[in-house]
Amino acid sequence: MKAKHYLLVVSAVIGGALLLSFLTSATGAPAQRREGTAVAVCDVVAVFNNYDRLSDLNHDLDTRLKKIAKEIEARASVIRDKEEMLKGIAEGSREYEKQLQEVQRLKIELQAWGQYQETLVARDRHRLTTDMYDQILDTVDVVSKEQGFKIVLFRETRDTSTKSFQELLAQMSNRKILYSDPSIDLTERVLARLNDQYEKSKGR
Repeated sequence: MKAKHYLLVVSAVIGGALLLSFLTSATGAPAQRREGTAVAVCDVVAVFNNYDRLSDLNHDLDTRLKKIAKEIEARASVIRDKEEMLKGIAEGSREYEKQLQEVQRLKIELQAWGQYQETLVARDRHRLTTDMYDQILDTVDVVSKEQGFKIVLFRETRDTSTKSFQELLAQMSNRKILYSDPSIDLTERVLARLNDQYEKSKGR
């Protein structure tokens, strides 16, 4: 009887080992049952607003805008001085017409230069913002795969401080996710990954 029981135990162990070997060879790893949901959420707006690179970008653009404003003021000051000089020249004289044309030329150049600089800043802001958004989506991709999530939905920030009944109704109708468990929220993990990588890139 004992021998028969021993044979049954050995048979069960061998059978389990063969099954584990088959699963490992078929999938590359032992089969594991996934617990919970395969869906996660992430507040992309919160990630973007708190991304350290955005703060640096805003600082750089603000510095550029201040330099542009300083240059505009310097050029405008020259124009004002020339306009003041016109008051001391006989209107209609050859010198007056010469100075008047110079003032008009400087004004046109200043307007064109200011618009050109504004276009450059806007283009750089759009390009860099697009690059940051791509970085965020790529990081969401990486974190999602690490955590085993198949789908990541955008989680809106909850804000009911609307100014009118119509705004509140619009917010209610546009909200797609009414509740999500904090355990499937990737916002902080994505943000931490981005800021860590950005800090390392600045060090290089």
